[in-house]
Amino acid sequence: MRTLLIACLASLAFAAAPTPAHANESNRDTVHFAGLAFTGAAAGAPDSLPVASRILHADGLLQTNTLLARQLADTPMPHVELRMGELATLDGTGSATAMALALDREVTVVEEIAGQHKLLVELSAQLLFFDYRDMQVRLAYPVTVQRVDVMDQPPTTEQIEAAFRSLVQGTGTASLAGASQAALARLRLPDSSALRMQLVKVAVAPDAEVPVALAARVQDGTLGHEFTKLLSSTLGMGLLPHQPGQAVGGTMAARFADGRVFTLKVPEPDYALELELEGFRQKTLKQTPAMRQELLGAYFRLRASEPLSGKTYLDHGFRHGATKTLPASQAQFDLDAARYETLLSGLAMFAAAAGGGDGEWLRQQQDPRTATKQARAFQELVEKCR
Repeated sequence: MRTLLIACLASLAFAAAPTPAHANESNRDTVHFAGLAFTGAAAGAPDSLPVASRILHADGLLQTNTLLARQLADTPMPHVELRMGELATLDGTGSATAMALALDREVTVVEEIAGQHKLLVELSAQLLFFDYRDMQVRLAYPVTVQRVDVMDQPPTTEQIEAAFRSLVQGTGTASLAGASQAALARLRLPDSSALRMQLVKVAVAPDAEVPVALAARVQDGTLGHEFTKLLSSTLGMGLLPHQPGQAVGGTMAARFADGRVFTLKVPEPDYALELELEGFRQKTLKQTPAMRQELLGAYFRLRASEPLSGKTYLDHGFRHGATKTLPASQAQFDLDAARYETLLSGLAMFAAAAGGGDGEWLRQQQDPRTATKQARAFQELVEKCR
């Protein structure tokens, strides 16, 4: 069995390089670790986290919570002082920032390719910061970790559980603790005067032809989670958590390992962001007796507006292309996965462009002048949210 470990948020592309852990300690924000949590209603965990929740309950939620707390306590954090075990001593009368390591959903994919079996397991979570007195969400930093195993036989239930256990309880970049440590090592909380942004809607355009598997990633919030993660890591900012199917603002539930259940208020965003998937295209660029090269294109529209005034800062369609080279002996490949990766790559390119980099990508868009102008307008919103 061959194993490939992937840390999807092992390194955040913040503009400033990390400073030593002891630097500027007096200026660090105090954050109390609230512990491991599940987002959503209690009855929803078996649906959104069927394997992970089973493992956590079997191995002991409190034991895993203690393990994660110990791992996070060893993280160098130049801008945040993460305190362990003090949240229970607070009476809620004073303002205090708490952070939960909140699990959202999991993905299990088993595919047979060229006589071998690929097992992909993925765990999505978020570093959820909230005011302990007001029980109001301040911001969220999404985290995603993956593990890919290639084996000769179809994976057993035990092998799938072992793969998820390595994500939840393991160490290193391809683990929940490792990805969270990488985020916390570079994290800087925004000023109290900073404005808030939220991805409020992810949808498929009415006339778009999108495969069922990709449409499902829109429906269950996976695409929204990934896009929010790309924005957070590339632009160095936290956003309000994306809540698919819910109204702007409202509440979210967080169930903690020690049995506590918090109902957190999600404030309305100052800036609302929308993503619409417009479809995909594909064509063969080159084919020889030894190989063939496929061109994949992903098309999407982004909108950013100010709900209070109704002013729109961004409303533009974007496109992104990627090539995939295949040996002639490989008659089939995972087209849905390739399309999804192309889409994520395009969203990452937009985030980079909005952060002030790669203007060439904007110049390759339809109506490049408008695309560049609106990307700069979006960048100005980002600066107000830091």
